[in-house]
Amino acid sequence: MFFLNNRVKLAQTRTICWRALVIQSKPNKRAVGFYHKAADDLPSIKTTQKTRKKTYLCKMEFVNEFISIIINKNFEIDSSFCDTAHDDDYIFLTFGLFANDCLFDLADTNYDVQIRIATTYLEKYNETLDLNKDRQTICCNTQTKLLEIINCKLHNIHRKIFLESQILFLLYQSQKNNSVFQLNCDSCSILNKPIKVEKIQQAKKYILDNLVSNLTIPIIAANVGTNQCYLKKGFKEVFNQTVFEFIQENRMIMARHFLQNESPNITEIAHSVGYSSLSSFSQSYKNYFGITPTEQIKQVFPIY
Repeated sequence: MFFLNNRVKLAQTRTICWRALVIQSKPNKRAVGFYHKAADDLPSIKTTQKTRKKTYLCKMEFVNEFISIIINKNFEIDSSFCDTAHDDDYIFLTFGLFANDCLFDLADTNYDVQIRIATTYLEKYNETLDLNKDRQTICCNTQTKLLEIINCKLHNIHRKIFLESQILFLLYQSQKNNSVFQLNCDSCSILNKPIKVEKIQQAKKYILDNLVSNLTIPIIAANVGTNQCYLKKGFKEVFNQTVFEFIQENRMIMARHFLQNESPNITEIAHSVGYSSLSSFSQSYKNYFGITPTEQIKQVFPIY
């Protein structure tokens, strides 16, 4: 076991996988620790924020020699988020899933998922990855992948392949908008105005929090305090999607999750993702995924 209380004591063994982490510092904040597997190396610790005294009993899983992951139940977090950090050796991704704002039912359980990727893993691409270090809200796509990781029942090589693919997707998802913020265009009226960009980020969060509701450009603009023109133009520039495309994408991903994991009642699912018309929902689903909701259910429940 590792016991952390302002200093680290190392057990002299190479075979310990279970870690007990006790952190003492300021209240109402959060800390994240990452460790080398070999005990004769000093642990590599990346702390993003601090937390009050709390004990985590967690298992670090080594997907391969470059990638490791820790999944915690964490009742300290108060929102869903993605944090990115790095040093010379590793990229650190930390995701929080907060039950009250997650789009899926977590049974009142919050999670944090901590991922460490060795920078040497990316050398095979012969390109540099410019990391977006700003805290981000997470969309349905990211939430779905995190839940698939948390609930994964695979074993051995199948589990390793699955986890590696999902973790690479999460890395991509956390960085896909970063290039937009690197633009240096003096004529851009949105990206060069941090206040306007903040409004667009607020619009994204409002949409994710209200997918079940009637979402229109006027309603969204009014709720985040911007005008409709700025909202439409800014959303496209910041996220490379129109407002409608973003709403549609997240509603469809949420609907597929329900169809595959929750209930085969298509009418209830349509209403739960903001559709009052079953026919409109079915057509939208087929346009997005290429199959109808009924065909999707039959793939999961053959006797349906």
